[in-house]
Amino acid sequence: MKKIYTLILAVSSLAATAQTNNDFPVTGSATIYDYSPRLYLKRSSNEGGFIQGIQTQLLDGTNNWFFGAVHEGKWTVGKGDYQNEKLTVLNNGNVGVGNDSPVEKLDINGRIKAGDRIYANSTDVNALSLVQAYNSAGGPSVLRSYSGTSYWDFAANQGAGGNSLFIGRGIDLSTDNAAITVVSNNNVGIGTSTPNSKLAVNGNIRAHEIKVETANWPDYVFAEDYELPTLQETEKHIKDKGHLPGIPSAADVKANGVDLGEMNAKLLQKIEELTLHLIEKDKEIKQLKKDRKIIGSLQERLEQLEAKVSNQK
Repeated sequence: MKKIYTLILAVSSLAATAQTNNDFPVTGSATIYDYSPRLYLKRSSNEGGFIQGIQTQLLDGTNNWFFGAVHEGKWTVGKGDYQNEKLTVLNNGNVGVGNDSPVEKLDINGRIKAGDRIYANSTDVNALSLVQAYNSAGGPSVLRSYSGTSYWDFAANQGAGGNSLFIGRGIDLSTDNAAITVVSNNNVGIGTSTPNSKLAVNGNIRAHEIKVETANWPDYVFAEDYELPTLQETEKHIKDKGHLPGIPSAADVKANGVDLGEMNAKLLQKIEELTLHLIEKDKEIKQLKKDRKIIGSLQERLEQLEAKVSNQK
């Protein structure tokens, strides 16, 4: 923009000098330099002697550029003439790049490339900015919110750390500050930058509901051909191993964690086995009660017979 303004000022000075020495036509354009490249002053057709803008072109008619004011209070830079606008400034101060009707202070129709930060504030305090990473371990930070003492980043790492996406407080790829990390195999980490599962959480989880989908639900325990472990076998395993059959030990859980779906299935299996044992024991108890009642009746009859025998003596 500084070069454009310098060119316009220079041409305006040249035009002012030319006006003291040359007569300009009532209509059409005035040629200031009639060699390649040549320079025109474009006269407005309906504004009398008002200079509408400046147009440059080679003698063969190529490389046309127009700088100047056009209709509806616009100032424009265009390729060819004012109708092919590349840069537009409205009378309300809005600037358009590739857009002849900007609705914001800067309205760009296309991509933006910056060699350094782009701030959403006049300073880097309480600002939202697009920044480049400060360390050599990875690629650029994409988005940063900075308050002067702390900041949050939404960052991409394409360097030594691998293809990863980070969301966290004060991202520094040389340390583990990431709050949320998505690595190249699509694993997601919360509180860890090296997730080894689709979702790895280093911390507590609180939820109203969690659903775990699993196959091979242990209803097979109730099948006729299921070999139900005896209580004696279970007791022996507990004495030898220190935990229930089919259930991981405390050391194994500490080292490898627990698969919720698998563990729920195993616990249900043990509950179903225990239920079958309880049903069997309930039957045994009921039978014992019947046997006890029979024994009591026999005992009573025996006592009566003994009393009769004793009376007959």
